[in-house]
Amino acid sequence: MGVSLRRIIALGVRIADDLAATSAAEAAAPGWPGFREEDWGSLSRVGIERWSADAIFVEALARHAFEVIVSRERAGGAGRVAPGRATV
Repeated sequence: MGVSLRRIIALGVRIADDLAATSAAEAAAPGWPGFREEDWGSLSRVGIERWSADAIFVEALARHAFEVIVSRERAGGAGRVAPGRATV
């Protein structure tokens, strides 16, 4: 694995946070929206190839983080990651 686990986790959380923030109107709809092309670009820039084991791991992590963020926001809690906490 060429990318550190810490960086992979930060990238997954950042993508989830971005998706939760940009899809606030769609957040009421159930389900994971999936990666956007810009998310695949972020993965590529750090050396993670599409459909590789690392990419699958990042997507699973991001999906879980997205669901946690959205459920916390629906419950009235602070669901979003604090600025600067999920940097890559």
